[in-house]
Amino acid sequence: MKIGKCTGPDDIPAEVWKLAGDKGVRFLTKLYNKIVEDNEIPAEWKKSTTKDLKKLKERLERHGLRINTSKTEYLELEPRTSGDIELDGTKLPRVTDFKYRGDRISADGESLSAVKGRIDAAWLKWRQCSGVLCDRKMPTKLKSRIYRTVVRPVALYGSQI
Repeated sequence: MKIGKCTGPDDIPAEVWKLAGDKGVRFLTKLYNKIVEDNEIPAEWKKSTTKDLKKLKERLERHGLRINTSKTEYLELEPRTSGDIELDGTKLPRVTDFKYRGDRISADGESLSAVKGRIDAAWLKWRQCSGVLCDRKMPTKLKSRIYRTVVRPVALYGSQI
């Protein structure tokens, strides 16, 4: 698609609708209605995740960015693909969970690993600060401030200091 053009709400460029004419519009309307009635996407379309990856890659490259395929991995919330996802001939590894912005996301949708990760991180920060927090010579106000600024954010938000 040319620069400066955008797609409609259905992600189909206006040029396609113009070029398709009445026959094309009738065909696409029948196809969309069949998909809505059957509530089933055609099998060929289910495999087209690489099309979206290629679009993303092109958009990033236009702005001087690139996808590092050696570090890129993907997570499926429901097993949808039987094959693997490839980008530029490189097979991307599938993972069952990963950490994103301080939270653990898992493929099965469970939050147990996220909660466990936050608890472990909070205990780690507690152990790192326990020398100060358990020292009887330190003022209680200072201990409270250290706890509120170091330990509590890790437990609540998963953010590491």
